[in-house]
Amino acid sequence: MELYNTGTEAIDLSGGCLSDDPTNVYKWQFPEGLVIEPDAYMIVWADEDGSQGERHANSKLTASGEEVWLTDPDGLVLDHVVFTEQQANVGYARIPNGTGPFVEQEPTFSANNEDATSIGEVTQDPLGVYPNPATGAITISTGERIAVQVFDPIQRLVWSGTLSGGSQLDVSDWAMGTYTIQHAGGAVKLVVLH
Repeated sequence: MELYNTGTEAIDLSGGCLSDDPTNVYKWQFPEGLVIEPDAYMIVWADEDGSQGERHANSKLTASGEEVWLTDPDGLVLDHVVFTEQQANVGYARIPNGTGPFVEQEPTFSANNEDATSIGEVTQDPLGVYPNPATGAITISTGERIAVQVFDPIQRLVWSGTLSGGSQLDVSDWAMGTYTIQHAGGAVKLVVLH
């Protein structure tokens, strides 16, 4: 899996964790001193083969689909991705680079996802959430009137209501982490940063 620092400052990953198990988000811990520079990429091999180096996690992702959790050293969920069955030699990438919805495309190894040929959107959802990640207000756009519930990273209900068209929601006082916006047609992940 590939991590990308969208920010302007280096990020020290020391003590943070990656996991494919929601009951154990501390499954693999980043080694001390592992840093991602601004606008830089880092590959972590989810292959259960630590003998090959410090960036080989003790989790093995399956092509049939599963989930990945990224947490800070205190266990705060920074990102959570659920993916379905994967195809050989097809990348699963966020467009715009590192921030947008997932698309299937030609793989980009440690490079801008927008430099590849897109195969298509992975999912079609009646909700659009912008910006995502967010720090203040978000806009939730929908072409229909729809009831939604928003759950925080530990699945507590933090907001519910009915939306239509483009509605704004202030998330500036929400804790950092990955939130789930659920509706009758599925769910959308929202990352809140502060």
